[in-house]
Amino acid sequence: MLGGFEETLNCRLEFPSAAAGNTPGGGPAHFFHCSACLRAARPAAILNGMPRFFYLAILVVALAAGLFAEDAIEGKFVGDWSGSSASGKFQLSVAREDGKPKCTVTFSFSGEDVTTNVTLCRTDGPKIEAQYDFDLSGNRLQSTIRGERKGNALAGTYQTKALEGGAQVDEGEWKAALAQ
Repeated sequence: MLGGFEETLNCRLEFPSAAAGNTPGGGPAHFFHCSACLRAARPAAILNGMPRFFYLAILVVALAAGLFAEDAIEGKFVGDWSGSSASGKFQLSVAREDGKPKCTVTFSFSGEDVTTNVTLCRTDGPKIEAQYDFDLSGNRLQSTIRGERKGNALAGTYQTKALEGGAQVDEGEWKAALAQ
């Protein structure tokens, strides 16, 4: 059996006076014959699977969005950092502002809390990168952290350099768990 367009075309061409695109001829017999053809005509085979394909595509996109949402880094994470010259407490908060991640970072050094100015906050699924400037003992420094989420915790590495001259000052590891 032919599909929709082919069926219509054949129905119109069965009568000599009916050409495709013209008003059908043949009188009432042709009208009833073509009406029956058109009612029995089925859509082309390619269209039969389209609704199923459309719903399947929406389901796949929704599931993928749900999987990526679980990996999204958001919340307050509290933990520790440890470098070649010292160690201390570490706190990282990540929130969404205008669709972009916004980070705040604080840490302790020799028992004193150090506030920072975050200049870069980037997340990509379960991965995070942030860069922040701070003053420590009269020195302007910049740290870059890179990490990854595993479950309810983040872990990664950091590198600290002097803002003036760019000399490497320290490097190490950090880890933090989602605060309850």
